[in-house]
Amino acid sequence: MVSNNEHGNMGKKICANEERVRRHLSFYSLSLLSILVILLGGESLLLTLSGRRGRGRVWKRSKDSGIAVTEYSNFPPDSMALSRDNYEEGATVAGIQRSKHPSRFEHSRQNSMHERSRPESMYERLWPGSRLPWWAVKVRPLRHFQPPRGNSTCFVHVGKTAGSSVGCALGFRLHCENEKQYLPGRLPKSATHAFHKDVYDCPDDSDFYLFVLRDPLERSRSAIAYGRPDIHYVSNKKRLWEQKQKIYVDCGFSSASELAMGLSENGRASEECKQRARDMLRGTTQYDGHMFYNYQYYFESIPRPNNILVIRSEHMTEDWNSIETRLGGTVRENITFPHQNSKPKEPWDSVLGEAERKLLCHELCVEIQYYKLILQHALNINETEYKSSMKDLHASCPHEAELQHCDFDTPNITQKLLESRGYSDHGQ
Repeated sequence: MVSNNEHGNMGKKICANEERVRRHLSFYSLSLLSILVILLGGESLLLTLSGRRGRGRVWKRSKDSGIAVTEYSNFPPDSMALSRDNYEEGATVAGIQRSKHPSRFEHSRQNSMHERSRPESMYERLWPGSRLPWWAVKVRPLRHFQPPRGNSTCFVHVGKTAGSSVGCALGFRLHCENEKQYLPGRLPKSATHAFHKDVYDCPDDSDFYLFVLRDPLERSRSAIAYGRPDIHYVSNKKRLWEQKQKIYVDCGFSSASELAMGLSENGRASEECKQRARDMLRGTTQYDGHMFYNYQYYFESIPRPNNILVIRSEHMTEDWNSIETRLGGTVRENITFPHQNSKPKEPWDSVLGEAERKLLCHELCVEIQYYKLILQHALNINETEYKSSMKDLHASCPHEAELQHCDFDTPNITQKLLESRGYSDHGQ
């Protein structure tokens, strides 16, 4: 006969054993789950477990130290979250989530995923196997910011227009001396992608296209001086050097003035060199990147319809503020733009006679018409500001400023668009 006391003791032992089995099964199940997750890989793994309010465990795996287990308390009940973090990109991917009441950590993580996800590269999407150049990437504090609906802006970086200074102020890496020199406000956060030369990294549904413009004659003079190779010039691109050599060395056009004199009827340049000079100024042959990728190319490359914004290099603070307020920001006084990507000029770069100026303006006629066209389309340029820019243009190229049509055909840039943008017209 078994006494009542013995029955009671046996019952307690059975209950205790069942409780131990339950705990062990739960522990082994969770251990197997954690091992499975670790085998899946990832920079760091975080498993937050809670069966009761009292305690929980967190498994973490770092790059160097392996696995560490830390005990925490006061987790909310019925909460379990599993995530994998990619440290380098700042991305967080939810692997498993089961929660009636998400923890504060989980709630915060969900809210931040939109900001932290890696921006899609349209350049890499257009050209599979290519990598977006480092200079076209935003600095880290602005890299993952998503602008409000209706404010996304494509930065159209036209060469030798003070575009590098504006680009650094917008927070693009470019050749900035200091990546922290971007300006505060709405515009740097709205300009998420860039377009420069043959690197087009902007979504085709961008709300705005921000051009930086400069007087066409001054831009061309600066581009010719900037592209000139010096005696220490070294290029890892053989074709680029060969093309520069044809115009700067073989023809001896080391400045805008010499190139213009070569175009004159009484000039000493050969007919072949005269044609090279025309092709360079009209952007039909790539002797220099900044001359080849001109206003015509940038305007024809962006999708239509479009909304254009403009920062004129002669009125940078004024135009920056007009765009900033359009995006919902505030006016800033005494803006200092970083001075970037400049090159010391030679004394003869500032010399340009009246006859040479007229010759250059004639060959830049189409470029001047596109300059006027972009200004006319700019949403932030009012009539008074447009007339001011036309007054400056009239001072440099008066005849072409008045023209509506040039006395030579507009260059056909179909092949240029195919090679750089992947299509020959806006219908794609």
